[in-house]
Order: sequence, then C-alpha cells, then structure tokens
Amino acid sequence: MQSDFLPNFILSNTTQRFIRSSKVPPVPVQKPSVPHAKPNFYCGTQDLNYAHQSFARLHSGFFGIPHMFSIARLLGSRSLPWLIRALLDHISNKIATLEPLITRLQEALPKSIGLLPFDGGVTGT
Repeated sequence: MQSDFLPNFILSNTTQRFIRSSKVPPVPVQKPSVPHAKPNFYCGTQDLNYAHQSFARLHSGFFGIPHMFSIARLLGSRSLPWLIRALLDHISNKIATLEPLITRLQEALPKSIGLLPFDGGVTGT
C-alpha cells in the first residue's frame, strides 16, 4: 500500500473512486507473478471462468472509499497508527517536493500582484 497505492493513485471527487495517476512511477514496483492453475480450480468450468472474467473486467479499475474502509477494518485498530503515519509521511513528501516550486513561482511573479483583500459578508450584499 505504501509503495504502490499511495504514490500512484488519486481520488476523483466526481466518481469517489481512486484512479491511477497519469504519471509513470519513477521505479516500477516489483510484484510476484500471478500463479497459474487449471480452469476447474477457478470457477469450475471454462465457460464459468469466461463469464466471471467478463464480469470482473467491468469492475477491474475500481478502487473506492468502501475499499479503504475495508482495508482499515481488515488492519484493525492496532495497525491504524501505522496507516496514518504512512499517509502523513506521503503527504509530507509531496509538500516537500512542491514547496520549492511554489517559492520559485512566488519569486517570479511581479511584486505588484498580491493577495486579494479580504471582503467580509455574503456575495450580493
């Protein structure tokens, strides 16, 4: 989760799903190959395997909020501090890489451009 999911997926607010980032990871993650077995060990017959594969293909790219709740439930309350620490480390690394870029952008902008003054009240009044 820490080396594959966090760096490579982002949450889409419109679909509430995690989608793979368009950026290519700098170092590909080494994963073990999928074990192969005879067709009767999967769903029973070749036809049932094909039906299951076509159904699973519809949901193959989906990873959403319900999955995150399931992972948190699976890890249990004793592992949640580790998960939160991993998330905070990842966010901290993202902020650390963006900070110099933001600073350079602020320095490159003309000094006459400043922050907008705060206007209290509601729009239209």
